[in-house]
Amino acid sequence: MLFIGAVIFLLVRPFQRSQPSTDQLKNIRRQLLRIVKKEIDHRLATSLHNLVKLDLYMEDQRQRVGTPQFELIPEAPSTNTEPSFQAVNRILHTKGNKPLLDLKLTQKIIAVFDRPDIQGKFMILGDPGSGKTTELLQLAQDLVTCVEDDERHPVPVLLELSSWNGESLDQWEASQLKRLYNLSEATTQQWLENNQILLLLDGLDELGLAKQRPCIQTINQFLDMNRTSELVVCCHQEDYKAGQTALTELNGAVYLEALKKDQIRQYFEAFNRLSLWENVRGSQALRELAKKPFFLFMLMVAYQGNPIRTQQDLFDAYAVKHRFIQRTGGRYRFVHDLLRKHFAAMPLD
Repeated sequence: MLFIGAVIFLLVRPFQRSQPSTDQLKNIRRQLLRIVKKEIDHRLATSLHNLVKLDLYMEDQRQRVGTPQFELIPEAPSTNTEPSFQAVNRILHTKGNKPLLDLKLTQKIIAVFDRPDIQGKFMILGDPGSGKTTELLQLAQDLVTCVEDDERHPVPVLLELSSWNGESLDQWEASQLKRLYNLSEATTQQWLENNQILLLLDGLDELGLAKQRPCIQTINQFLDMNRTSELVVCCHQEDYKAGQTALTELNGAVYLEALKKDQIRQYFEAFNRLSLWENVRGSQALRELAKKPFFLFMLMVAYQGNPIRTQQDLFDAYAVKHRFIQRTGGRYRFVHDLLRKHFAAMPLD
């Protein structure tokens, strides 16, 4: 937000014009693209995941989204030759007419976005610390490149759903773009109607279940009314499942899997931290923690050459590195609470 505030003055005058001309709209759009690009590059450069050079496994979870399609399949006819009135029973089956996504280890998330059967409408699921926001940022970065190569592509805009408060999605987006970039609501509405804005929505789970359900319904209504619009949503898998309300207008979903043992070991080897790997391998709680890229990097940050075998060891080492959190603008102050929750659920062995 501070970064956006530092550049917002560039946009005040053109964005406040109520009815800009076509040329002015093009100029405003180019300015927005430049600012969005700088913001995304800045966030990726300062992300905790920036130094975690790991390829993530993704699992196809298409069943979490979309409207189930059903077909009626007749039962096998009876072999009974005696004359009788025979009821025709039919069995309801879910149609499996879409192949699973071919997800490769090194595949970029934009490859999923670009699939003809996905059409830019899908969901990124994962556990806390699994890298959902980073994947969304990397997708945004690639989409910005697409716009730079061809201005017919929509400008990707990453917004936090935690600020949604019951409005229609287009009204909420217009208010957010006015707040963040001083873009007039009339201009936003015009761009939405012409599919010149691509929504990348993060933090659906941060709404809480009571607001998550109506928000999903609002997203479904928006996509139903704007069928050519592309849209991507991020959410914690368990929160999404708990809401029991599906994003029916999306065409696919991927789940970011936990890191595997070999990936974790190779990561420690690459940074010459085999002694830390021995600590992690000897603790069930630390092994589980290291499966998430975010926490794997936190272990690396906290490690100072001394063994980390207990909850207190990790908290003490982490406290020494508190300046890291200060340097990132406080974005990761929730780590301590997550660590406490993790260790409370899984005692150290």
